[in-house]
Amino acid sequence: METIAFKIMFSCYNLFMNLQAHASREMADRFYAPREEWNVWQKIADKTNDIVTPGNALTTAGIVGAGVASWAFLHDKPVLGTAALFVEGTTDAGDGTAAAATKTRSPLGAAYDHVTDQPRIALNFLTLAYKGILPKAVAATLLAEKAATAIPSSIALKNGNKPVVGDEGKITAGLQRVVTGLFALSAAATRFGEDHPEHVSKTKLVSKIARAGGWVGTGASIVTVIPAVKQYIEYSRLSKRT
Repeated sequence: METIAFKIMFSCYNLFMNLQAHASREMADRFYAPREEWNVWQKIADKTNDIVTPGNALTTAGIVGAGVASWAFLHDKPVLGTAALFVEGTTDAGDGTAAAATKTRSPLGAAYDHVTDQPRIALNFLTLAYKGILPKAVAATLLAEKAATAIPSSIALKNGNKPVVGDEGKITAGLQRVVTGLFALSAAATRFGEDHPEHVSKTKLVSKIARAGGWVGTGASIVTVIPAVKQYIEYSRLSKRT
């Protein structure tokens, strides 16, 4: 729980820093080009003070997806929950890309993404662990990994330095998402087979493959989290020296 609390605290820190930048309107992409060269999305972003953008739309879809996924799993609807989890993960991966592609990146969009990212990940993680969809060993491993990356980040934050996520950290976070999704898929396949006995042999196979993939992904995340922690520490030290 302390790890989750830190993630939310770090999200709030990012929110504060990005809202400060938003107030000064310094970092929005469109301000680096003449107004006559703005595309339609940049014009909409300007009229709505960076609220209506493709990136923010995808972030909002991710929030809805996370809420639907949590509700579905809690109400024993793993098929719907897995579909919603897929929407949440896909939109989270694509919001930054959409913002960059349409040249509508802004501090407000970054703040919106940061402040909602970790809470919705934590919500889905706790829901799947509570329902027993994530095996206890996997849940404990993922939680330990989050704690291992949170400790050096919290030290940097305490010292007034903004922690920087390196490549290994991003890979580890991605693997954790994949692991969660695979175990959810396993549960969904099992339920689908129960509801459609004519497909039970196929759904059992899908469930076993997804579950095996989840365990493999857990092992892979253990391998990547070690250099990820080293990267967090190194970036924190570099940040402190500058």
